[in-house]
Amino acid sequence: MYDRTRHHGTTSTDAGARLGLPADATLLGTDGRKAAHYYSETANTVVVVDSADLIDQRWSLGDRSLTAWVVHVALEDGWDDLRNAEAFLERVATSLEVR
Repeated sequence: MYDRTRHHGTTSTDAGARLGLPADATLLGTDGRKAAHYYSETANTVVVVDSADLIDQRWSLGDRSLTAWVVHVALEDGWDDLRNAEAFLERVATSLEVR
C-alpha cells in the first residue's frame, strides 16, 4: 500500500504521533536517501518517512522477515544509520538459535 500523507497543524512533538505511526513503531535507521524507516512489530509493517516528514511508503512485510527488509534497503539505497535495526536482527538471531 502506498500512502503519501503530509501532517500539518499538529502541536505534538512526538514524531510517531505527528506522523500517525503505529504506537509500537520503532526507528530502525536512516537510509542513503535520508529517509527514516520505522518498524511496527504488531502490524508487521515498515513505514518510510522522507526528510520532509512525509510518509513516503507503508510496506506490509506479510510473510517476509524484517531481515529481508534490511537487506533490501541495503541493496537499494544503503543504510546511513542502522543501529536500531541491528538490535532487531540480534533479537531475531537469538530467537532462531537451536537449543
